[in-house]
Amino acid sequence: MGGDILDALGIKASDMIVTVAGFVVLLLILRKYFFGPIGKMLDDYQEDLRREKAEADRLREEMERQQQELTDRLEHIAAEARDKIQQATEQAHATRDEIIAQARRDAEAIIEKGRDELRREKERCLAELRDLAADLAVDGAEALLRETMTQPRQRAFVDDYLRDLERLRKN
Repeated sequence: MGGDILDALGIKASDMIVTVAGFVVLLLILRKYFFGPIGKMLDDYQEDLRREKAEADRLREEMERQQQELTDRLEHIAAEARDKIQQATEQAHATRDEIIAQARRDAEAIIEKGRDELRREKERCLAELRDLAADLAVDGAEALLRETMTQPRQRAFVDDYLRDLERLRKN
């Protein structure tokens, strides 16, 4: 019955066997010379892709590691910069404070020197005033001695002189 169907379709069984055998031989030849190299080529390509993916993963991990190192270094540099700025600020404050303290010491020294000069000038003026008062007293005494001195006049002269001396001492 199977042969009747093939005959009805116009297919000879011998042709079919030759065609199937040719197809099997063609498959074996293709497998050995075509699919084998193509399969090997696909396997090699797949291996290359796997190696490249592994290399890309390794490079990505290396890049992430270097990026982390760079971030850590930048944070360290920023921290050092903050520390140096803080130290410079503290040094500037200390220097400013020292300059202000030195200026105050210098001002105090100048003021004290001025006070000393003022005291010396005052003492010089007082000495000059005493000398002048003494000269006036001598001149007054001479004038009085030239005139006739009466007892009341001598008393008034001595009282005036003593008042003048007392006034000079108070100044």
